[in-house]
Amino acid sequence: MKKQKGIIRIGSIIIIIILLIILVNFFKVYKANYFSGFEKATVKQVGVKFIRDSEIKYSDSNSYKIENLEYNDSTFYREIEVEPNTPYRISCMVKTQNVECETANESGGALIGLLDTVEYSKPITGTNDWQPMEFIFDSKNRDKVKISFRLGGNENNCSGTVWFSDLKLEKGIKDKTKNWKVGCFIIKELNVDIDGHQYDFKVNSEDIKNVELNMKRYQEDCYEFSNRAMNVQYDIVEVDTPITSISYSDEHGYYVSYKDVEDAIYDIIQEKQYDHVFVVCRMEDELGNETIPIYDNWIGLGGMDIYGVGYSLIRINKNGNTYTYKYGITNKLPEEAYVHEFLHTLERNMQENGYEIPELHAYEKYGYTVEAIQGLKEWYIDYMNGEIYDRVISNYVGLNDFAYNTQPPHIDNFKYAQEEELYIEPQNIIEEVKAIVDVLIKR
Repeated sequence: MKKQKGIIRIGSIIIIIILLIILVNFFKVYKANYFSGFEKATVKQVGVKFIRDSEIKYSDSNSYKIENLEYNDSTFYREIEVEPNTPYRISCMVKTQNVECETANESGGALIGLLDTVEYSKPITGTNDWQPMEFIFDSKNRDKVKISFRLGGNENNCSGTVWFSDLKLEKGIKDKTKNWKVGCFIIKELNVDIDGHQYDFKVNSEDIKNVELNMKRYQEDCYEFSNRAMNVQYDIVEVDTPITSISYSDEHGYYVSYKDVEDAIYDIIQEKQYDHVFVVCRMEDELGNETIPIYDNWIGLGGMDIYGVGYSLIRINKNGNTYTYKYGITNKLPEEAYVHEFLHTLERNMQENGYEIPELHAYEKYGYTVEAIQGLKEWYIDYMNGEIYDRVISNYVGLNDFAYNTQPPHIDNFKYAQEEELYIEPQNIIEEVKAIVDVLIKR
């Protein structure tokens, strides 16, 4: 009898040990696969690992690890509620290992952004130890967004490994002034290879004088055309480092995009907290004999952005010492390209906030024409004051006062930031058990 009881006791101990082993292993699996309410998404369903890493982490909390074994676009994301027209900041610590983009000249890597949008932080590639990363965005007219911690990009797939740790969400205070800080970057040398042909163009002293003239007049126009509704402060920055890459689109041909100049200007944009950026460069010689291929002979391109800051490109065309760029009897609006391309940013801002406004290029539809001396001055004035008469709806349309405080949020908006709940790490055994149950239910 005693022997039988001993066998039973030993068996019970073995069963308990087995159960403990199972429980410990299950707990390890849970810890690696519990993502605090974050969802997972990937373009390719194979060759990717999502893990809560308890070994490689910045602090006590487990890190969020994404490993793309091949080129892929993968993300942890979570939908959160936000207050419309409010600045938010997402920050974390990030570590990368062998992060590489499939396409060299596209924007991708380890980044923070909003899923299903083109709003994201400056990506990190390569191998890097822990460093801070942040992404500042305006909620615009949205009341929900999907925050994304990503290895990839909207235009690119990436391979390698990234760890995100110490995730944090903050709500800032919107700048309700109508003051805009604008940076005008003069690219002194553009040196690019296109299909084996080398193009090398440099601005001259007269080009720089004309840029200075046009920026001063652009500043005055923004104040006067808006009926004193907005003020512009600007800096002119000469970029000495040659720009050696150029982008292409089927619509415009070759042009200088933000990806071509970000290494030369991004840090300055961040430091100065610019609300809009002009990039000015020469893309042909003074006689027009050698020209980088473009379409429709455009002078400026707008409606773009560099990580949330409005971006406009101005091309110096042939001889800069002409009345195309200088004020004179035959040209009363030499700064028109600057005004026009900046208005594309305000146009886009209004549209992204749910406003229906006329297209900036649709002036003929509303009865406006290009004047020989003043260009589209009357169109711009009425556009900026919402005084374009729309016969279809029998009402006046255009920009309204809201357009002038759509500046992108910056670090100054978070002097008195309020931390928002983004995720909750289990703090004790009861919360751990509850989290395990949640995981089991979802499975």
